[in-house]
Formats: sequence, structure tokens, C-alpha cells
Amino acid sequence: FNSSIFGTISLARRIIFNDSTDAIILLDKDNLLIEVNRKAEELFHIKNNNIIGREFNYIFKDYKKLLQHVNENGNNIFNLEIEINEQIHYFQGKIDLVKNNNNEGKIIILSDNTEQIELNKKLKYYATTDTLTGVYNKNYFYEIAVDKIKECFKLNKPVSLIIFDLDNFKNINDSYGHLAGDVVLKTSLEACKSVLEEKYHIGRYGGEEFVILLNDTNLEKAVEIAENIRAAIEKVKIVYENSTINITS
Repeated sequence: FNSSIFGTISLARRIIFNDSTDAIILLDKDNLLIEVNRKAEELFHIKNNNIIGREFNYIFKDYKKLLQHVNENGNNIFNLEIEINEQIHYFQGKIDLVKNNNNEGKIIILSDNTEQIELNKKLKYYATTDTLTGVYNKNYFYEIAVDKIKECFKLNKPVSLIIFDLDNFKNINDSYGHLAGDVVLKTSLEACKSVLEEKYHIGRYGGEEFVILLNDTNLEKAVEIAENIRAAIEKVKIVYENSTINITS
């Protein structure tokens, strides 16, 4: 008591509470707000003075996924994706029920993993996607194709593959330059996708070669789709530095 240890502990807890990089929300047994720390105030654009004693479900009514976890009324660890001010955030959440004498409540802790999740998404994108055209790269397409073909065989459903390339693509690069070739590749893929239905996967097989896997598609239908792709690409007229580039496949 002479060292005022209890006051020191209280001050330390207050500093830790407010300096935490996690958003912390305290509720009573009726889900009324008792307090939030600085991180929660900043994240959700709220102020302690304006929310104390108000219903959690009302103040956080725009975050339905968070409400679901809180209203389960149990200890809970969860992952959460919510939009705050038109920006997506990813959290690892933890809810602890607390009880002390006659008092009951909840502690909600939200750890913001947005930066790490976004980094992981970028790494996955670069590992699986051809960055120029936006379709799958060859290795990742192969993985998907093997799984889908096995699945279709198992379910006795048809599956088809279409492989196509762009005619005289080397001449386009030689005549107009590689930047023009890039435009031709991207524009051709846009024309291709415009005639494809939902159940497809497409990958870049080589420089100007592409491969498409069609789920639940028999040979007759695949031939029809391939012809539609060929016709769509043929209609494309690319104007590049005052020259018109025609494409066939």
C-alpha cells in the first residue's frame, strides 16, 4: 500500500489498453457498451463519450458478420472480413466471457490482419496468374485442369479442352513492336472471354498460345464455342500508332 501498487497496476492496465494495436471493445451482460480503446475508436470512427451505455447491436449495426459472432454469447475465436468506410479489413477476432462477483460481460479483441492478408493475396496472384493477360499461368492451369478432369471423370460428366494461338504473332511483334504485341494479347483475351460461359478456366500456354478447360461441355458444344472465339477474335481491329492491326487465330 505504501508503494501505491494498486494505482500503478491500474495505470499500467490503462496504458496497455489504450496503446494496444488491437481494437478492444468491452460489453456488459446485456451487450451495452462499457468502453472501447483508442484503436477501436480510430478504426470504427466512434468516440467513447458518445457510445458508452448504448447497445452494441445498434452502434455496430453496419457490421452484421461481427454482430453474429458477438450475439452467439460464448467464448469464440474467428476470422472476419468486413468493410469499413469503403475499405475491406480482415481481422482475427476473439471474444471472452468475463464474470466477477455479480458482474458479467464480454471482451472483444480484433487483431487487424489486413496488411498480411493483402500481401498473401498478391503473392498468390503472382504465383498463379499471367500478369500480362490476367489469366492463369501454365503451371497453375495444369493443376486446376488435372483436378477438374478427375472430378468430371468421377461424376461421369463431359469435359473439353480448347487450345488456340494467334496467327503470325511474331510478325506483329517484328512490325509494330512488343508493346503492340502486348495490346494484341490482352485484347484477344477480352474477345475470347466475351463469348465464354461461366464454367471455364483459361490459361496462357505459351507466348501466344492459350488453353481453355470447359466443365460439363461435350465435344460438339466445345467446337461451337471454339468457332465463336475464333470469330470474335477475327472481328477485333486494333489501332496502334495510326496503324490497324488485324488478328486471326
